[in-house]
Amino acid sequence: MAITQSKDGSTFPREAPHTDKLAKAIAWKEVTKGRNVIDVVNASIRNAVVTGKFAVVDSKTQGIIVKGKRTVEVECLWYEWKPKNRWIRLFVHNEQIYSTEEIVEVIANIGR
Repeated sequence: MAITQSKDGSTFPREAPHTDKLAKAIAWKEVTKGRNVIDVVNASIRNAVVTGKFAVVDSKTQGIIVKGKRTVEVECLWYEWKPKNRWIRLFVHNEQIYSTEEIVEVIANIGR
């Protein structure tokens, strides 16, 4: 897989588009009891619209407003790629972050 350098210095697979409105959840993983999770409906990431549960990264950057929309940093890949210094950020609506009371399956990768 050929790679290129991203703006933040991370490597970005050339096969991974910067945006893709047709991207969807393609891989899931289980997270343990007590993890912070967000269950989103029609959240957006790089022009894709996604619905499902995501593991939330413990970060002070949660809820930052970008271009008038609330973002949440989630432990998920974009076409098997992760930014160098953080995870990906979803644009969400009014969904709330909660702590799981059992093992939960969350989206782990968005792509095609």
